[in-house]
Amino acid sequence: MGGAVAPEGVDENSMGSAAVDIAPTGPDTLVRRIMGKLPRWLILSLTVLGFAVPVGMYFQMVHRYAINVVFWDQLEDVTVIKASYSHFFPWGVMWAQHNETRIFFPNLIVVLLAHTVQFNVVIEEYLSASILVAAIALIIWAHKRRSPSVPWLFYCPVAIVMLSLVQYQNALWGFQIAWPLTMLSLAAAIVFLDRIKLHWAFVGLAILAAVVGSLTIIQGFLIWPVGFVLLYHRRRLLTTLPWGVAAATTAAIYLRNFDTSLGSPFPGYASHHLADSIKFYLYALGSVLGIPYSASPEDSSAQWVQLFGFATVVVAVIAIFLFGIKRDSSTGSPIGVVLILFGLGFAAMMTKGRIIGGLPQAGQSRYATFDLLVLAGTYLALLGHPPLPAVIARWQSARADQVPGITSTSNGERTRVWPTRVLLPTVGALTGALIVVQVVYGFHYGNQGATLFSMSQKGVLAMEQKIHQVTAAQASSLYFSLEPGPWVTERIDLLQSHHLGPFISTGKP
Repeated sequence: MGGAVAPEGVDENSMGSAAVDIAPTGPDTLVRRIMGKLPRWLILSLTVLGFAVPVGMYFQMVHRYAINVVFWDQLEDVTVIKASYSHFFPWGVMWAQHNETRIFFPNLIVVLLAHTVQFNVVIEEYLSASILVAAIALIIWAHKRRSPSVPWLFYCPVAIVMLSLVQYQNALWGFQIAWPLTMLSLAAAIVFLDRIKLHWAFVGLAILAAVVGSLTIIQGFLIWPVGFVLLYHRRRLLTTLPWGVAAATTAAIYLRNFDTSLGSPFPGYASHHLADSIKFYLYALGSVLGIPYSASPEDSSAQWVQLFGFATVVVAVIAIFLFGIKRDSSTGSPIGVVLILFGLGFAAMMTKGRIIGGLPQAGQSRYATFDLLVLAGTYLALLGHPPLPAVIARWQSARADQVPGITSTSNGERTRVWPTRVLLPTVGALTGALIVVQVVYGFHYGNQGATLFSMSQKGVLAMEQKIHQVTAAQASSLYFSLEPGPWVTERIDLLQSHHLGPFISTGKP
């Protein structure tokens, strides 16, 4: 497909064959003044440390705690591996549902790992971490492309938040590679779809990224609606047609022979218990603190987690109000809005499917990866807002007898400035405070959780070493006791006979 799709701010119906490059606006002048007073070497050093430290800490967690062990849902991977010995890519098995989702592309990775590195789970976890880092880098780059005058130093909080150790389950559980892969799909879709000069080839690449995300976990389908939001902001009306057709086609293929009974056993529970759903939802968003759930009535930690979740929703909604309604053809703020909507949507889908598990389920570490998007997105929405000198000038010219929050422009038009005068500083300060709290708590409880999770994996590995000496109930516990002991034993035997996973090289762990 040739030709160009109109960039933001250009009427697609009247454009020629070449797209016009619109220069994005930058942050307010106060930022530049502050940066101008700091030595260049200090800014560079802080920037390098701001990116290197969170990346290094995340990989250090993998290096310290990663264990080559297969357990829980990853035993389903063994079924795929077994089928791959008959047909290298067993499409039927790879396409089969896992609970309420299809994990086609993670299954593809599993087959490749089994036939190249003997399904070494530690390598899979390093690959997962690398994919997550790549996704975060793409998101930051996409925003920077739209707000070029924002110093790189100001993007360090995004890396620090999104690489929080609180998501240790995704880092140390090979099966969870689906989550970083979905994040990478979202980031790639944003990068391709939000190009300043958008050609049809890049629209195709964005669609491909969204398809990969959709066929990785069911929440990947959120890429399609948030993509529409981005297209709305960039005034790319024509692009919505192929984007919508691709979304509908992907959904139709996905739902063919789809068994909805494999999802939550009580699909209507969330809608019939709204109070519980709200508590679950807020707890899920607040669980990025990593505070372990306590059922003790004397322990108020659950209420604090929910309060943090509520504050996160408040700043996110304000950011959407400020930057998500009125079209923005140039700045990076819409990218932040897209991340917020994805994170809030993920929490809503997770609430519907997992509420039956109660608050302990909402606080699972593996969900934190997408819950963190809400904070990171709010920060990026604020970071990308246009300069404020004109607004400040209006504040200074407002007369004391005017209605509060209303001033007159040069042409006599009366304009409300209270959203910028009140909400921007408030939501900025609150977002900064929430990020600081998350970073501190996430580091502490993330390290604690990673230690305990690694200890539980060591116990699983010990049982796999003597799988024929444990009881059927113990073997069944390796898969949440959802499958009988013989089913689990059969898969451990296959790993051992083919020298895979914990049985690499010698046939022994």
